[in-house]
This record gives sequence, structure tokens and C-alpha cells, in this order.
Amino acid sequence: MKIRIYILILGFFAYGVSSMAQSNSFYGYNYAYGSLSVNQDERLKTLLYKNTAEANTDSINIYMPGYRVQIYSNNNPRKAKTEAFNIAKTVKETFPQQSVHVTYTAPFWKVRMGDFTNYFEALSFAKRFMRENPKMAGEVFVMKEASVVPICIKKHSDDTLADDTPSPQTHRNMYYSY
Repeated sequence: MKIRIYILILGFFAYGVSSMAQSNSFYGYNYAYGSLSVNQDERLKTLLYKNTAEANTDSINIYMPGYRVQIYSNNNPRKAKTEAFNIAKTVKETFPQQSVHVTYTAPFWKVRMGDFTNYFEALSFAKRFMRENPKMAGEVFVMKEASVVPICIKKHSDDTLADDTPSPQTHRNMYYSY
């Protein structure tokens, strides 16, 4: 009987301690809320925002939507990455004038070519690619891209835009290199 009383008292004590551990307050003080103050040098803010301020002062970058030709897509985790880079290398040697983009969108590795401004340019290149590479013809598709051709417009010193902006073909070779 004595043992049952000790076990019962021990059980009530354990229940009381566990209920106190579940609450955020102990003796009327609430530990859930606090304050945090960060003391940092003001130069950190200037370093963080330095590149964005410089980029906006001398030029305006505009990205045009367009099309690319997808020539490879695979999700095999063992060999897709190496195949994608091997295909990109061989295709770049075959078509040096076109840009080659290897991307990973989980779980697919994709190889896309070109920076075309309209669908018909991309379609004609896709047909040409299928003629020259009949083994890969089943994987060739024309895909719409959000931004393919960057247009960089330089500002004059009096904040007017320059008229001598290069053509997108020039920027294609400047910005996209594999």
C-alpha cells in the first residue's frame, strides 16, 4: 500500500512538472517574447547596394522574349548531366554561330540552342538541325523563353539614350558564350 501511495504522489509530481514545461510562462514572466537589436557598421549597407546603384546609372538592360530550340531533355540521374554537356559541346562545334544553353530544371537536364526573336526563325533552325542530326530528330522542339536577347542601351552624359545601339545579333555573341 505504501508503494502505491509513493507512486501516486510521484505521478502527480511528474504531471505538474510536465504541465509547467509546456507553458511559456514561469512565475508570471513570459519567455515567448523578446527583443533583438543588431548593431552594424553603416558601410555594410553601401556595400550591399553598391552593384545595383552602379548598374542603373550608365545603361538600361532590356530582355526580349523569344524562342530556343530544345535538342535534349533527360531525367536519368546517373547519365543525364554528362550527356547534356557532351551534346552541348559537340553541337557547339557543329554550329558555332548559335548559343548553347545547358539548364537543370529538377529533375530534367536540358540543352537548348539559339536566341531567336520569332517562332519562324527557331522553326527553320530546328528543321535544319533535324536534317543534319537525324538521330536526335525525335527530341527537337521549339520552346518559348521569357528572355533570350538582351539589349543594352547606353546613356549619354545628359541622360538621353544613344542611337548607336548594336543589333541583337552583336549582343547575341557578346552575352551568350558557351
